[in-house]
Amino acid sequence: MAIDAHFTGIRAAIQNELSQATSSIRVAVAWFTDQTLFTTLLEKLAAEVSVLVVIRNDVINLNPTGIDWQQLIDAGGTLFFSQESPHLHHKLCVVDDKKVISGSYNWTYGAQRNQENIVVSDQHELVKSFRAEFDNLLSQAEEVSNITQTAAVAPPATNSALEYEALMEIEYKNKDEASDRKKQSYRELVLAGNAAYFQKRYDEAESYLQQALALKQDGIDAHEILAGLYWRTEQFQKSVDIAKKAEALGLKSAELWNALGLAYDGLKQFREAIHCFDQAIKLAPHLSTPYRNKFISQQGNRQTKDADLTALEGGRIATEAIRKYKNGGNNDLLLHAYMDRAFLHSDLPEARKHAQEALALFNRIPVKHQDMHDLEDINAVLNEKPRF
Repeated sequence: MAIDAHFTGIRAAIQNELSQATSSIRVAVAWFTDQTLFTTLLEKLAAEVSVLVVIRNDVINLNPTGIDWQQLIDAGGTLFFSQESPHLHHKLCVVDDKKVISGSYNWTYGAQRNQENIVVSDQHELVKSFRAEFDNLLSQAEEVSNITQTAAVAPPATNSALEYEALMEIEYKNKDEASDRKKQSYRELVLAGNAAYFQKRYDEAESYLQQALALKQDGIDAHEILAGLYWRTEQFQKSVDIAKKAEALGLKSAELWNALGLAYDGLKQFREAIHCFDQAIKLAPHLSTPYRNKFISQQGNRQTKDADLTALEGGRIATEAIRKYKNGGNNDLLLHAYMDRAFLHSDLPEARKHAQEALALFNRIPVKHQDMHDLEDINAVLNEKPRF
């Protein structure tokens, strides 16, 4: 059973949950203007997923520049208008009768600019309760088969406050679409997320990466960076969850296994961590970093002799990489080889020497490509505070 709270990247989190639906999506929100989420519902309808939506009949939800709700009806979805009193103010969604999404977040462009939250849970009793409430709303709502005919009989509610919000939604939508044009592809979102992660702008990085995964559910590099981000921010269980999710999708890489190992190490589940680092080593035997991390976990598990053997092998591989790339080649692998050699070296002066080499290389990297986590690790050695 899992319960996840989201305070940033909420639209991407909702889209991610919707994209995984296999049988049904039930939505009840006061206001729904977000074309991106609406498009996801249309895509699920095309995949023969049942979609039911309950909204208010007012000018925010229904206006000439807003969502074409007839499109949802014509695609096989079911639209309901809530009763006028008491007013619908829910923001809930039940997916496959197995997950619930709820919180303060309306599915609007304006909500993206507020301090909002959602909770996503697969807790059975909670899902059951929200499904019951959705059914209760449905029993009191009016099904709409033709938007034009319904509007002629029951025009969308309006007043100065609703009209103002409707105009603001149009403005927010235009800004959002302009922003989307700048970040059209999965690759661009991943690069933006990675750049933000390098600079420790974690909320921004998470938002970009969740958006990337909403576009491409099996994007391996987005999973890798996100797992590392959660580890760096000590959200170890979330790091485990994202790595396991990638594994369930059939994604495998040394980086993912390494990230999962770090998360287990953070949870002090050292045996699981060591297993993950061994898997990373199998996939990328030329990389010294999994050896370094395995060494740390073995020390945490009090496997002193095994840790010493790991340090020797990892040190040998790091030395080979330094020899290979010192005169040109892959600066990223070279920098990490220096740092792995520093962490695995028992002699502190020698470790600091390797850290100095890493620092000199770091300073030659263009600022926009510098990973500030590397600088943090370098300073840990130079300040005689190795992270093991």
